[in-house]
Amino acid sequence: MTLKELFSIQGRIRRKTFILVDLTTLLLPIFILFTGIFLFNDVAESRNSIQIGILGILFFILLIPIWWVRIATTVRRLHDLNCSGWWLLLYSFILILSEVSEKTDGFTGRISSVSIFLIILILGFNIWLYFAPGTKGSNRFGPDPRNLSPNIPPQASHPMPSALGQASVQLAQKPTSSNPFLNQKP
Repeated sequence: MTLKELFSIQGRIRRKTFILVDLTTLLLPIFILFTGIFLFNDVAESRNSIQIGILGILFFILLIPIWWVRIATTVRRLHDLNCSGWWLLLYSFILILSEVSEKTDGFTGRISSVSIFLIILILGFNIWLYFAPGTKGSNRFGPDPRNLSPNIPPQASHPMPSALGQASVQLAQKPTSSNPFLNQKP
């Protein structure tokens, strides 16, 4: 996958590629944060608010392309499932609601049924993105990313069914032989 494809919201992306990019963009900010804490520990100990603020801004600037890659690959995965990328807005809205619900649960000291429902929705969406097979063949968002050659039709991309189909056609045809006695009708 090229850098241009990584940042693009056009087309489709395979499930395997999506999972790899998604997990990478999930773990990369954590790695950057811990690396920053390790490297700039003396800044945090000095309690210099200007330096801490600058490091926070740098961390945020580093997160912007990571967030965009996450958004772009999720949109392309939705395209592979023949869904519009606008469904990501609904998912984002559910994430925001779950955060608000979690904050209000903090006041009561218990988890509400709304929070549990929203968490189930978020997990369900992620499981669907990770495990649902993409649309076979071309769809309205582009060709099937699993096809290695654009000249192969989608149903011929799996050799086993087409080989079985050819064998059944050959069996259904009349056998021909160079022996005239075998080709005679009774």
